[in-house]
Amino acid sequence: GEAHRQQTDDLHSRAAQEKTRYNLAMDQQVKQQELFLSQEYNEQLMRLQQAAQAKRAELEQQATGLTLEFQQRKVQEEFLAQQMGIQQQYEEAQRRIEDEMR
Repeated sequence: GEAHRQQTDDLHSRAAQEKTRYNLAMDQQVKQQELFLSQEYNEQLMRLQQAAQAKRAELEQQATGLTLEFQQRKVQEEFLAQQMGIQQQYEEAQRRIEDEMR
């Protein structure tokens, strides 16, 4: 009976050691996978942020270009309107002179 009990105890003790070793190995594997996933996530996040920054810069540049174009057109229109005003004043003055000469 004693030898049998000793063998059974040894078996349980070895099994417990195996379980502990297995659990440690599993924990380590899970930790490695977690690390890998978090690195992958950070890389993707960084790529997204870089892409967003590039797009933002591109859009800001576009907006600046359009604003400039708009301002140039506005100046041009104001200039043309001024020219037309001067032309009208000149024509009115011409008519007045012609009327006075009649």
